[in-house]
Amino acid sequence: IFAICLAAGVAVSVSQTASAAPQPAPELQDGDGGTKYVTSERCGTCHYDIHDDWEGTLHSQAFSSPIFQEDWVKQGSADECLECHTTGFDTNTGEFAEEGVACEACHGPMQENHPKEPMPVTPDYTLCAKCHKTTTDEWRASKHGQINLDCEACHNPHSQEPRAASVNELCTNCHKDTGDSFTHGTHANSGLSCNDCHMSAASHTSSTGGLFATGHTFVVGSEACINCHKDTVHTRDT
Repeated sequence: IFAICLAAGVAVSVSQTASAAPQPAPELQDGDGGTKYVTSERCGTCHYDIHDDWEGTLHSQAFSSPIFQEDWVKQGSADECLECHTTGFDTNTGEFAEEGVACEACHGPMQENHPKEPMPVTPDYTLCAKCHKTTTDEWRASKHGQINLDCEACHNPHSQEPRAASVNELCTNCHKDTGDSFTHGTHANSGLSCNDCHMSAASHTSSTGGLFATGHTFVVGSEACINCHKDTVHTRDT
């Protein structure tokens, strides 16, 4: 009798612990009982090259990342964070289809007529803005935003890699003439890249909610100089 009671107590304890946090639901159902999300594993059976590019990216690790997990716990494991850090999050049930930002986070749940019909996707910055609000606001204020040079012009959406072998190569694809100023010359000769000065931004630990500045205004401010010249910024060194 004691053994039976002990086993029952353990089973109840385990079930309560498992239901305490939002749980992934491998296949969420829509109102008609049909499959709504099929997860990236299913997509990868055909789009294996894209799946390979995505796997291991910050998007794929948006939920499992130790940085996110630490910040999430500090904020009381708020459900609203999972709207951007999981795929197919249901605000009513607290369940989600898949950890991380997977295929269906951007393309939507699997369509019944796919692959005959292509999966839909929003072809501009508004898709990225759903989660990357701070970055998008910075971009809007930049000259890139003013001429509607969208995110995908610089970023590969699947691998999240720049669309060039290096940052400098990416920038000089458009900015052919960087000028012959003292600043551009000495910094380039010292091995700095364009983003070292034009995308200088504060650490994410200085803000709340994980929505930290990323430098997408591309404006060179005083913090860019101070990052390297801490000891000489107030001296008259040449």
